[in-house]
Amino acid sequence: GPSSPQVSIPACNTYQLRQQVGHFLYMVDERSNELVVLNSNRMTVLDTIALPDPTELAIDPNLNFLAVTNRNTDAVSIVDINPGSATFHQVVKTVAVGDQPVGIAWQPDGEDLLVCNAGDSSLSIISAFDLNVRKTVQVGTRHAFALAVTPRHTNFGSQSNVYYAWILDAAGQVW
Repeated sequence: GPSSPQVSIPACNTYQLRQQVGHFLYMVDERSNELVVLNSNRMTVLDTIALPDPTELAIDPNLNFLAVTNRNTDAVSIVDINPGSATFHQVVKTVAVGDQPVGIAWQPDGEDLLVCNAGDSSLSIISAFDLNVRKTVQVGTRHAFALAVTPRHTNFGSQSNVYYAWILDAAGQVW
């Protein structure tokens, strides 16, 4: 007998398979004191941005800014990574933080930028709204250097509307 109708597979949209998947990949070059901008498909250098002592980096959740710790200058450089901006790939602000900033992470809701300062075991909390340090707190006993940050807990547990940061120090303790 006749077979049942077959499911038709729609044709790919024109150029869909050839569209660029990514655009920019950022890499810290500590020896050259630069932030290197690469084409994420070809791995070719597109640009370099001079920084005083780049160590680690974090991209904000909205993909507008890249924050880079500068360990020996006790500062965080904020680089504009929005291709539609007039200040694209420029340092738009330098924020003084604690001693020897290393670990860095944006709070997933985009409210704050948190920075571990290994030299004085402190955490600098930078407001994402004005890019100024709003609070510095002591953490750990020795060289806080890495962290992870949660989103706000609005519909979870006691609905406390807080977020948490988990901080690792050189003594192997999590705070």
